[in-house]
Amino acid sequence: MGQVIAMTKCPWHPDKTPSLAIYDNGYYCFGCKKSGKLEPWMTDLVSKQDNRDVYKRSVNVDTFDFTYEEQHRQFFKDRQLPTRLAKYYGIKASGQQLLIPAYDFEGDIHGYQIRNLDKEPKYKSLPYKEQYAKFSWVDFDSGNIKSQITTKPMGCIVESVVDALIMNRLGLPSLALLGTNIPCEVIPFFEGWTLHIVFDPDAIVIASYLQDVISAYGIATNVVDLPDKPYKINLLQLGKEIYKEELS
Repeated sequence: MGQVIAMTKCPWHPDKTPSLAIYDNGYYCFGCKKSGKLEPWMTDLVSKQDNRDVYKRSVNVDTFDFTYEEQHRQFFKDRQLPTRLAKYYGIKASGQQLLIPAYDFEGDIHGYQIRNLDKEPKYKSLPYKEQYAKFSWVDFDSGNIKSQITTKPMGCIVESVVDALIMNRLGLPSLALLGTNIPCEVIPFFEGWTLHIVFDPDAIVIASYLQDVISAYGIATNVVDLPDKPYKINLLQLGKEIYKEELS
C-alpha cells in the first residue's frame, strides 16, 4: 500500500493498542481489517510526520557519548543487556536519552533512533543521509546476512534494537523493525530461514498479520506469545527456549 507514516488507535473497533497503520496513500487496520483512502483527520498525522526534520535539528547528536550514567545503566540492567554489549553496538547516551544506530545487512549505519527514558514518545527516528532507517540487522557472530543465509537459517524479528541485542546474545540473528512494519524488500533475504516473531504482548495482533505477510513468501514463521509484563525480563529466557527447541 505504500510506506507506513504512523500507527494509531483504530476508531472503528475497541483498540487498546495502536493497530491502525496510516500509509502515504491510505490506511489499514490490523485488528478489524478496515482499509481505505486517507481521511481528513489522518492527514494531520502525515503532516506531523513530515516535520520530523524539525526534531532532528532540536537534537544535537554530538552531545552523545559512551559515558553511561545511573539511569542508562539501570535501563540496560532492567533488560538484561550488558553495558559492554550496548557500547559494542554503538549505543551512546546523553541526559535522559540514548542514541541508537541502525545497521543495514552490510554492517553499515543507515539511520538512528532516539530512546527517551523519561517521556513519551519513547522512540524518535533521525534521518541519515536524508533517509530514515526502516530496520536494523543485529548479528555480531556472523557478519552480514548474505554470507550466512545457508549456515544460520534461524532468526528473530523483533520491534526494537534492544530486543534484538538480547536475542543475539544467544546466537540468534535478529531483525529489529524499529516498530512493527517490515519493508517488503527485506523479506526475500530470509528465504530458507525459520523466523520467530517476538513482539511485545500489546502487539500480538500485528505480529499475526506480519506472519501472514512473511509466510506468503514461503518463509517459515512462528509468532511467540510473550507473557505479560515484565516481559523484558523474560525475553532472554524465552530466547533460550527458542534456541533449545530449534536445536532439538
